[in-house]
Amino acid sequence: MKSLYLFILASGLLMSCKNENVESDYFKGNRVSLIKNDSIFFELDSISTSRNSSSQIIKVEDDYYFSFLNKKNNSIYFYDLSSSDLKKQIILDVNGKDAIGKLSNYYWLNKDSIFLYSYGSAKFTIIDSEGFVKKSYHIENGISAVRPEIDSSRPLFRFGNKIGFNCWGSEKEYYNNSYFNENAFMFFDLENEEKDYRISYPDVYKGAIWGVQFFQFYHEYNKIDSLLVLSFPIDNDLTIYDLKNNQLRRVSSEVGRRINVEPLSYKAGKINPDIINEVKHQMRQDYYSFIKFDSTNNIYIRVLNKKFKDNYIDSFSGLTSVFGEYSLVFLDRDFNFIDSIDLPNNQYFLTSLFFIDGKLYLEKIQNYDEDLLVFDVFDFSGLQ
Repeated sequence: MKSLYLFILASGLLMSCKNENVESDYFKGNRVSLIKNDSIFFELDSISTSRNSSSQIIKVEDDYYFSFLNKKNNSIYFYDLSSSDLKKQIILDVNGKDAIGKLSNYYWLNKDSIFLYSYGSAKFTIIDSEGFVKKSYHIENGISAVRPEIDSSRPLFRFGNKIGFNCWGSEKEYYNNSYFNENAFMFFDLENEEKDYRISYPDVYKGAIWGVQFFQFYHEYNKIDSLLVLSFPIDNDLTIYDLKNNQLRRVSSEVGRRINVEPLSYKAGKINPDIINEVKHQMRQDYYSFIKFDSTNNIYIRVLNKKFKDNYIDSFSGLTSVFGEYSLVFLDRDFNFIDSIDLPNNQYFLTSLFFIDGKLYLEKIQNYDEDLLVFDVFDFSGLQ
């Protein structure tokens, strides 16, 4: 059921139409500015597409590569960031003796350890950069737990001998809840193959029905500070899990953009809403989505999705829509608010947001060439 809702959302909200905005090389907040200094172009093959929810920047020795998973042919592409040339493609078998199944996402740790995940088969596999299968595991659901859902905004990561999996969702998404189990995140131990479930939904989710759209949460792993940072869509505050000390805390947002999300229902004990109406309910409100950490500038960027205009909501059918407007909320390493910058609608695909050597990379939404992937590169001003 969860995958069905995600498919509808992806085929609706994540399709663009004509860009009605004048493009800009400069975006400014009260303190911080983004100044575009370059654009990078990648030539795609006939079965690859832009706006990919499964992508990663990797570094091999001194060189950076942009990589992404093509679910159509079950392969991972690697483009040299400096030359824009396709340098490597790892094709992975769906069926057969060493098959890894239909892939949902991946995580490059190094050339000897690439982690692959298949949602459909709940299979987790480790391969090397030549595609050789080193080991496979079956990630079965625990009691009252939800199968992990992995993408660029909910990435796999490794901490010690454990792999972290985001398990957003619950069998109580359409119930009025007074309690949530600690099963929002799963840690899988590579040595003993044991699963450890931790972290529950915050109290703000209690006493109302929120539905699938506001139940999917996002995370970032800050490996420098060994912190797992969780961003819940309806929650102004952040949930911080200190992996090294096994401590959970909440960080309040005293300044900046505060939101007040309305649930699907306060009164009902259980509902079964129409999916299109549920998505429209989401489109009418401001809510938070993913968060990213820039280790060079020691800042976090949390993405605030801003509500759509009424005419776009009224015309939404689940087949075509537009990208909404976003605000990039800047936080320092201690999660103190720095500034926010508004981005216009239909200009950037915010899921493809990367930091490289202190610069911000944003995937440009363009309709003139479907075989071209474009990234704009921005410098920061005003952070110091």
